[in-house]
Amino acid sequence: MVFFRYPQAFFLFIPAVVYVIYIVSRNFIKFKSKQELEEYNKKNKFARKLLIFSKLLIFSLLIFAFASPTTVEEKKIQGDLSLTLFVDNSTSFLLFDQNVVPELRSRLQSEVPKRTRISL
Repeated sequence: MVFFRYPQAFFLFIPAVVYVIYIVSRNFIKFKSKQELEEYNKKNKFARKLLIFSKLLIFSLLIFAFASPTTVEEKKIQGDLSLTLFVDNSTSFLLFDQNVVPELRSRLQSEVPKRTRISL
């Protein structure tokens, strides 16, 4: 099953569609007469539709990526369940709170039904 970390990112799709349609439909070329404008529009109609489609596809994929899709899979595996927690006792880690280890060990032992081992 696919979950999204930021589903609110899909709200960006509406302004993206408006932006793409506005930019592509706007004509940045100045013509001398309306007849030249109509000829240009007839000639480039397919190219404009292709441009709209490709930009919408690109924006859709970017918005989908911003939403951070993740999948969650749960599997039950037979065998011995064991957990090893390694604790770094070097001087560089003395900066961090060392009282967390016993609390973490007790919480893990209550949640993991089998053996829990701490290596210092």
